[in-house]
Amino acid sequence: MLPAFRRSRVGEITGLLPGTFTSLAQAVSLVLGVLVVMLAHGLRRRKRRAWRAVMVLLPLSVLVDLLHSHRPFTAVLSVLVVVLLVINRNEFNALSDPDPLAGRCGTSSSWASWTSSSAGSW
Repeated sequence: MLPAFRRSRVGEITGLLPGTFTSLAQAVSLVLGVLVVMLAHGLRRRKRRAWRAVMVLLPLSVLVDLLHSHRPFTAVLSVLVVVLLVINRNEFNALSDPDPLAGRCGTSSSWASWTSSSAGSW
């Protein structure tokens, strides 16, 4: 076990669950990071749904960073981004993207009724 890892908070738990907790924390951290990067495009376009999703994911990321390691820099950076997003929350007011199926079938509800009626004819 690495000395830096032994001193972390996770090091205390790994005595009970060796390898499981650290792998889970790393996987959760990776998934949260990828999701935030994917939502960055929506934030750039000032989408309210992307803002809401990031406001859920970043505090979770802070929690994982604080529990997983003693390096609070990433947690502080995430908190700073959350504060900036909250301050500028009124800027995220762009409308949602249109339904891609609406242009082909009229509306998405008509598409659903079309598929259910055609499925019954088979």
